[in-house]
Amino acid sequence: MQNVAPLLSSAKYVPASRSPFDAYIVLDFEATCEQGRYIKQPEVIEFPLVVVDPEQMCIVAEFQRYVRPKLYPKLSKFCTELTGITQDMVNRGAPFANVYNEAMQFLRNCGFGEAPPSRSYCLVTCGDWDLKTMLPAQFKVSGDLGTPPSWKRWCNLKQYMKQMQPPLLRPKRGCPCDLVEMLEAVGLPLQGHHHSGIDDCRNIAAVLCELLRRDCVVMPTYSFDHGFQPWRTINVPLSYASGFSLPPMNQLPSSIVTIKPHPENSNPIHGVLPSQESAVPTQASTISKKKKRSRKHPNADAPPALLLAGTSQPGSEGGVRAPAVLLNDSRDAVAEILEQEGNATAASLSSPLPLGRLRTISKLLSYILRHGVDEVGVPITVNGYVELDALLRLPKFLREKITKAEVARVVEENGKQRFRLVYGAEDGLLYICATQGHSLKGVTPDLLVIKRAEEVPLAVHGTNWDGWRDISACGYLSPMSRQYIHFAKGLPQQSGVISGMRNTTKVLLYLDIERALGDGIPIFESSNGVILTSGVPNTRQLPLKYIKKVVNRETGEVINIDTFRS
Repeated sequence: MQNVAPLLSSAKYVPASRSPFDAYIVLDFEATCEQGRYIKQPEVIEFPLVVVDPEQMCIVAEFQRYVRPKLYPKLSKFCTELTGITQDMVNRGAPFANVYNEAMQFLRNCGFGEAPPSRSYCLVTCGDWDLKTMLPAQFKVSGDLGTPPSWKRWCNLKQYMKQMQPPLLRPKRGCPCDLVEMLEAVGLPLQGHHHSGIDDCRNIAAVLCELLRRDCVVMPTYSFDHGFQPWRTINVPLSYASGFSLPPMNQLPSSIVTIKPHPENSNPIHGVLPSQESAVPTQASTISKKKKRSRKHPNADAPPALLLAGTSQPGSEGGVRAPAVLLNDSRDAVAEILEQEGNATAASLSSPLPLGRLRTISKLLSYILRHGVDEVGVPITVNGYVELDALLRLPKFLREKITKAEVARVVEENGKQRFRLVYGAEDGLLYICATQGHSLKGVTPDLLVIKRAEEVPLAVHGTNWDGWRDISACGYLSPMSRQYIHFAKGLPQQSGVISGMRNTTKVLLYLDIERALGDGIPIFESSNGVILTSGVPNTRQLPLKYIKKVVNRETGEVINIDTFRS
């Protein structure tokens, strides 16, 4: 790429719903480097992408791979210290050409393309280096793999913030602006490890989401194609998109590979690549058959509101929320940890922890997992899980000399079951969560998955006459701006029933749970007993054929809806 002319953006303030693109995709390469020395031919060693929905102003999907360098495969000590990327990670990565093709396939799987009816997108970076310098340099090593038109224009978010009127980012003499200054400019903390590609992408996405909340229209700052006209799929005529379907924005697939320690005597370079062994979720094989109900986060139907990359409340702090982690319910993490600790540790923990020690650890876990992850800079998933090792590396945990076995013992001995310790289904890492009491924005604890109609004998949704007229006219219920359609397990004022029905409720709609479950509609129960569903997968609609009956609340008269029951 050469002779790229700047496109100065005026950063007009108009509603974010008028965003010119269907999505923004944040990119932040990490490359080989040496301290204080110029490298003639740097190579990409981490390739991350983060997809941001401009309508919901949140992260909806992620892609990440480590890349094995070709010319200089050995990383410098400085490079590892700066990026957190180890020699083993890149040894077990794939060549750039493989990863690049995987990234392009990820975009296609999300419905992105270069013309309608595919989704449009704008790449977002922190600087011009990634696409103006690094990608062309990488192509000199790996061969020119082809540059899609959308990769020939991008928004340098740092430059964009400097060009706003008034400027949101003001460089100080002798102090170049970087990601940290961008975060500070919008009042957000740094999350994760600076110069980790995926963490930097999440932080850039947090800044981007905050700008979108402030009604900024984010446009490319550089482009080869000055005649390019963005499009939105919502504006594409239905006839033009005939036979073409897109996955909903709140159900885009993520693809992140976590490098796990290699078994002994295995070949780290010529063995199975992580992209081959762990990029495809295997959730179905990890759910325990013993459980009548399984507890998981409804990631496939999670509304975008759950994936907020920060907080929308002025003056409050919020951080990046990672996608929901899939859980391995077939393993007992607590038992495995205590067994792995060995005879000496097991002996020391054969009796309960001293009460004072238990309270110290429990209070520390409670505060961080419920309220303080943004304060200490530890990433948390949208369903409330944090990597246990990330907690144990925090200064407070190190000072208190808290061990993994002690955390397992706290989880085991807590009478109120405030915590849950589990293995991730895809990466095999240990995760811990608080089961209730979160004050964190964009975090929703796990929901119970309803498997059988007998689990919920009654589920009723209330509305007023205007609402019923709208529902009967279109033939379905919808979450609308909510995350889910809400059903109570009984009528208001009944004993033990949690109901959000208003006093103006005049019409009661009874859910046919057996039919809905039989047709594969996901149904969940919140921790406070509310029944939730987003409707038929990929539609966010619950047709009236799944409503058993509709009743006039005041008279008890059954309203005829047979015309909608097909």
